[in-house]
Amino acid sequence: MKHNPLSQIKEIRMERENPFWKPLQSLLKVGFQKSLFILTLVVLVLPIAEGVLTETWSSAPNEAKSAAGWTLAVVAFIHAILGFYILWSEFAGSPHMVVGKAFELQEQSNRQRRELDRREATYRLVRGAFDGLNLQTCTISGVLDEERWCHGGFHYGLAPILQPFIEQAEVAFGLSTRRFTLEAYFDQDRVPVRGRTEVCSSGLCQHFFFGEHVGRCAGVCLEACCSPAKLARDAGTAFEQHISSNQQLFFDGANPKSAVYFRRYAVVPITESCSDVPMGVLVLTSMQDEEFAPDILDTLKFISTLITHFHAAYWRCFYEAEYALEEDAADFRSGDNH
Repeated sequence: MKHNPLSQIKEIRMERENPFWKPLQSLLKVGFQKSLFILTLVVLVLPIAEGVLTETWSSAPNEAKSAAGWTLAVVAFIHAILGFYILWSEFAGSPHMVVGKAFELQEQSNRQRRELDRREATYRLVRGAFDGLNLQTCTISGVLDEERWCHGGFHYGLAPILQPFIEQAEVAFGLSTRRFTLEAYFDQDRVPVRGRTEVCSSGLCQHFFFGEHVGRCAGVCLEACCSPAKLARDAGTAFEQHISSNQQLFFDGANPKSAVYFRRYAVVPITESCSDVPMGVLVLTSMQDEEFAPDILDTLKFISTLITHFHAAYWRCFYEAEYALEEDAADFRSGDNH
């Protein structure tokens, strides 16, 4: 990538706290002085010397021409070497090339530092999410309590755990837009429900959905051929993809299909607790064309593990509540009989 040398110098001066700035400044100063000296020789001093020597050689008697000629040849050779050196240094070692390379190295270092900071923040989110999971599931007891989170449904209980990732999606997932969705789908009858019907399509039921600019039904209503959840279930593995790399699925002619609400997506399986058997799919979609964070699949696998543990706790909570309801009903019937 080429940069404007003036803008490079300006930006590097803004990084003067960098320990490499002073050595680079000294190098540039010495390089400029050397280039100025050689340029003066090539453009001014040597042409004058060659002119004088040529005049001397042409007017010298025949017996003295040899010495003057050799002197002229040596000066002309030095002139040619210095001229070649100037041309070579412009392409290989000139000050502005040094500045450009230094700036690119500094830019690369800054990118790596930002990526490390992002990953550190993501790991803090993961640790916080596990703490949230522990707090959430520790409220489970065998006593029926209508305020318990599992009575509100799977989405209601899972939302607080995933909220930190949603709020800081730019950090956790490397997003460049808020037009994204985070979705969790399970095979039918994998998540117990009470008083409601599952929203399912092609055997996959949606039990969690977040999207500020997309309706909940968008993911379920997609055709099977262009649904990330269904593609992931068929593939049985984690992957990410831009829709342009699979145009036969996501495009209608030259444009994306109208129902496709994303441009890039990443998917990972959700497995059963204490097993590697998949029971669902976690989906991240975004309208961005840029790539996600380099560790996006690792982050989604962390979240998938959270969901697996939450699913086990939710299942236990749900059926403990069901058992408590049945016991209360049995006690009530027993009291009526007496």
